Amino acid sequence: MTGSRVAAVLLLPLALTGCAALSRATGADDDTPRVRVALARDPRAEAYYDFTAAQLLVQAGRFKDAIPLLRDAIKRDPNSAFLWTQLAQWLVRVDQPAEALTAAQRAVQLAPEDVGPHLTLAELLRGQKNFREAEAELEKVIELSPSNEDAYLTLARYQVEQKAYDRARAVLLRLAERQPRLAQAQFLLGRLAIETESWDEAIARLTKAVELDPDHDGAWTALGYVYETRHRTEEAVETYRRAVKANPDNPAFVERLGDLLIRLGRYKEAQQEIEQLADIAPRDARVWMKLGAVFYEQKMYDRASDAFRRVVMLEPTNLRARYFLATTYMDAGKDAEARSE
Repeated sequence: MTGSRVAAVLLLPLALTGCAALSRATGADDDTPRVRVALARDPRAEAYYDFTAAQLLVQAGRFKDAIPLLRDAIKRDPNSAFLWTQLAQWLVRVDQPAEALTAAQRAVQLAPEDVGPHLTLAELLRGQKNFREAEAELEKVIELSPSNEDAYLTLARYQVEQKAYDRARAVLLRLAERQPRLAQAQFLLGRLAIETESWDEAIARLTKAVELDPDHDGAWTALGYVYETRHRTEEAVETYRRAVKANPDNPAFVERLGDLLIRLGRYKEAQQEIEQLADIAPRDARVWMKLGAVFYEQKMYDRASDAFRRVVMLEPTNLRARYFLATTYMDAGKDAEARSE
C-alpha cells in the first residue's frame, strides 16, 4: 500500500467524525450514515473535533451553544486539563460561576504542575472575593514558574484591591529583585508609593521605570503628577517635555504640558505646545478653546476670536465658546460683532 493510501485510511475516520461535530455546531442535518471503524477510532481525536466546532461557535459569540459541544469533548477526553480549563472560562461568560469554579478545580487536580489551571482558578476565586485561596493559587504558580511575571503582578493587584499595600509592595519587591530591568514592577512600586504618600520613593521608582522603558506612558504620567502634586513645577514641566520627546505620537503629554504652562501663566510657551495639538487634532473643540484662551491672555484678540469661532463651528451649541468669543470681540473694540454673538 502506498504512503498516500495509508494516510487516507488513517485519516478518513477522523475527518468523518470532525464533519459530524461541525454539522452539530452549525445546525446542519447529517443525512449520511456515520462510518464507524472501531479499531481506527480515537476518542481524543473526536474530542479535538468537538472542541474545534465549539471554538467556531465561541468566535461567533455563541458561548451557550458551544458549551454542550465542549462537554461532549470532555466526555471523550475526561483527563484533559486544557478542556476543563476552557470549560471554566466559558462558563464564566454565561454567568455560571459555581460550575466554572468546579471545572477549574478539576483542571488543577488533573494538571497540578500546569500554571494555566491555577491562574484560571485564582481569577474565579477572586471573583467570589475568596482572596486567601486566590492568592494561594498564585503563589503556587510562582513556585512552579518563578519567572512568571504575570503571577506576581496579578497577586499584587489582588492585594491592592484589598488595600493591603504592604503585602502588595512585598510581592512587587520580590519581582523587582528577580527581574531588575522590568519597568512595570518599578512603575507599580511607584504607584503604591503614591497611595501611601511616600513621595521620594515614588519619584525614585517612577524615574527608574521611564529609564528602563521610555515608552511607558503610565510611568511618565504618574511622575509628572507627583511633581505637580508636590509643587515642583519646573521638574513637572521638564518631565512632560521629556515624555513628549520620548513619545512624540502621544498627544496626551503635549496637552498636559500645555495645561501646566497655562496654569503657570507661561502663555507663549503654552501656545507653542497647544498649536501642536491643533495640528494633530484639528477637529478637537477642547484644543481650540485652550488655544483661544492662550491668545486672549496675550491680547492677541484676532487670533483668539478665530480660535473661538472654530469651537463654535465644531460645536454650535457650546455657550461658553460663544461667550468667550463675544468677550474677545468687546475687548478688541468690535462691539457689533460682540452683539451678534
